[in-house]
Amino acid sequence: MINNQSTFMQRMGIYDKMQDRIIILGQNLILNMNLLFYSNSEKYGRKYYYKEYEYISQKAGEPVKKLSREYDAYLSLENMRANENGFKEFIPIRGKDLQLMKLFLVPKLKEIIEKFDLVYQEREGKLYVSDVVKPFQIDVGVKALIFSPGLHKIFNDDKMEPCVDVYLNGDKNNVTSLTFSKVYEFMYIIETFQIYTYASTMLSYMGRPDPGINLYNMAERQEAEMLADKMNDMQGAMRPIKRDGFFSVKK
Repeated sequence: MINNQSTFMQRMGIYDKMQDRIIILGQNLILNMNLLFYSNSEKYGRKYYYKEYEYISQKAGEPVKKLSREYDAYLSLENMRANENGFKEFIPIRGKDLQLMKLFLVPKLKEIIEKFDLVYQEREGKLYVSDVVKPFQIDVGVKALIFSPGLHKIFNDDKMEPCVDVYLNGDKNNVTSLTFSKVYEFMYIIETFQIYTYASTMLSYMGRPDPGINLYNMAERQEAEMLADKMNDMQGAMRPIKRDGFFSVKK
């Protein structure tokens, strides 16, 4: 039986992570879905996602096996290109962050759409952004995103088109522009995406490892403990007790 993690990882090809690209939001910004094939524990360190446990079932009265999976999954906003300092921003979005974005970010983006004619105004043939909707910030874990109505220069054209600027981690030098078609898609993803359901489909791509791999045999320990308990009971039953000045065997 294979019962150690190093052999398991050798068999699995030492895969550490799977990543799906969900959408390219603008210029250098992408939204990815990440699945880590391990979890971290302060007590036990890195534990890989697939394990088997063999133990004695109290109901069946015989050894049985349990399959156990434990992994980490989250979305992430990432730069495709490094900034002038050689840094690529990485903002993880977990379940609680996605829910906060649904509650607070989506209504703000909808406000820009609903007040479109007031936010983007044309004067003398040029497009301007008013201050009807001011820039707003949403915290994502320990990092932050700032959204602001903006204008984006159309590629190979001098014309400007309405957009929503996103400042990654509040850095004014690290900004990308979302066209309104991308804003609609981003809102849809925020409102409908299920991180753990999607992670399950990613995990199924790996297929099931060979039976018996990364097996922890708890049945042998249980049997030893049961035998020790039985011996203790037998010794207790044979222990002499004093009764009316005489010793007799405890029954």
